Amino acid sequence: MLLWPRVILRILVFIGLTLSLAPFQFIFSFVPRLRDVLPRTFHRLILKLMGVQVRVHGGLPEKGTLMVSNHVSWFDIVSIGSLIPVSFVAKKEVKTWPLFGQLANLQRTVFVDRRPGRHTAHTSNQLADRLASGDRLVLFAEGTTTDGTRLLPFKSSLFASVERAALAPTKKRRPSDIKVQPMTVTFSESHNMVMGRRQRGNFAWVGDEALAPHLLFMLLRSCVVIDIVFHAPLRGDDMRDRKTMARASQAKVREGLDQIRGRRLAAQLKNR
Repeated sequence: MLLWPRVILRILVFIGLTLSLAPFQFIFSFVPRLRDVLPRTFHRLILKLMGVQVRVHGGLPEKGTLMVSNHVSWFDIVSIGSLIPVSFVAKKEVKTWPLFGQLANLQRTVFVDRRPGRHTAHTSNQLADRLASGDRLVLFAEGTTTDGTRLLPFKSSLFASVERAALAPTKKRRPSDIKVQPMTVTFSESHNMVMGRRQRGNFAWVGDEALAPHLLFMLLRSCVVIDIVFHAPLRGDDMRDRKTMARASQAKVREGLDQIRGRRLAAQLKNR
């Protein structure tokens, strides 16, 4: 826990960084090649401001990769976005959110209607074309956040873009050009101590929880470690169809959660 003067300073700096986003949206409309610079810089400054360390395991995704991840908190966006230029696949409501709507637009987020039956061929084609053009897209395949201790079934409909590229290739996109790479994100440590189930649940932003209290909670914390595991891209039979891709990705993400937690707990027990 931080002293209140430092908390107030953090809040003021955070507000200042957020307000600085608006004019850059105008600038990037004229200088689009700089579009990737600001979001990544913003995310890195937020990590530094909040005293959060991101540890990376595995190889960073190549261009044209669909990165498939679990989803714990709005802070996942900050953690992933600090590493490489990425765009996110998000529900259309995010576009109207304060701060995150601005960041989403800067990062060329693909907004989708996640209501049953609304994931249309147009959306799938849009995602497939973005991947074919070399964009890295981040897909939170559970469709919502969880408490960080479990996984919900990955929604196979969200993999339709990759399936469509395989079934209907074009000159712009070929099945072999599009990669699907599972990714595990987890809050791991606080003040050099492995987080237990209850602690991870405190850091999670679940369901309809209000954003402001959770943001304040994060601003009050320090010395937090987030682990991100980039697994090997799916190959062969795991890419057969969207349901197979969803199951294979979920299995890899769950494996990453088990490995990270087991490794950190073993290290803590060894040091006692």
